[in-house]
Amino acid sequence: MKHHWLGKDNLYLNEVHVTSIGQVTIGCYGGHTGAGSCKNEDGVLVLVDPKGEWVFTLLLDAHCSAESAEWLMEAVEQKQEQLLALLHSEDAFAKLESFFVDLFQSESSKEAYHSMRGETACVLVYQRGQYIWWLSVGDCSAYVLHPELKRLGQVALNQRQFFEWVGHVNSFSLPVPCYTVGRRQLRKGRNEIVVLTDGVLDTEDNYFENPNHLYKALYQERPASACVDEVLQHVYRASGKDSATIVCWSYNSEEEGLIPSDFIQK
Repeated sequence: MKHHWLGKDNLYLNEVHVTSIGQVTIGCYGGHTGAGSCKNEDGVLVLVDPKGEWVFTLLLDAHCSAESAEWLMEAVEQKQEQLLALLHSEDAFAKLESFFVDLFQSESSKEAYHSMRGETACVLVYQRGQYIWWLSVGDCSAYVLHPELKRLGQVALNQRQFFEWVGHVNSFSLPVPCYTVGRRQLRKGRNEIVVLTDGVLDTEDNYFENPNHLYKALYQERPASACVDEVLQHVYRASGKDSATIVCWSYNSEEEGLIPSDFIQK
């Protein structure tokens, strides 16, 4: 199953649009025209295994123009057959990083960067069973919401980076390519995986910059579509100028996560 959306094709100005594919919920908001918004340069690609074994998402947040987001979406989709084979394989977690870094650093990509206008932040997330992998370039954010992690103040998977992009200004053209990559074991019980662009966070009230507010809004016992709609409606009411996109899904793990050797069950 596949969901593909580019903001330049459906702006959603002054509008919240929520849809779903399989177990994944996607919410889009194009910005408030009263605050000066007139374009939407976000983008989303979601791939879901028909058997529900894995989810892959690519989230994009371009600026200066939508060219970089459109190019990166097309570049990944051109390799969709190889990507799907990798996502189904047993060694996906070991090979995903090199797959995408090779794509970003290829000669054809470097040629395209020179001619495009603007650049994009992006985050890629792959969840399969009790494990999750991510690669981020720039200031998109990914989270795993779980009560055990919340009690310890751990919510985010990555840290926002404000001077990384793919495009005309390009992190992969540096002598040392700069990006963030990681893997994590999910905890027993319900894990809510959330990926979003910075328009959710960068409102006048900065409400969702507080991870406790994000957790309270999205980790609820009600449909994810209602939770996502509520978050984006808050952004609209706060006159959020920037486009805001959210992708989220739940995974319920029956396996116990790692615990320290001296842990005593009470």
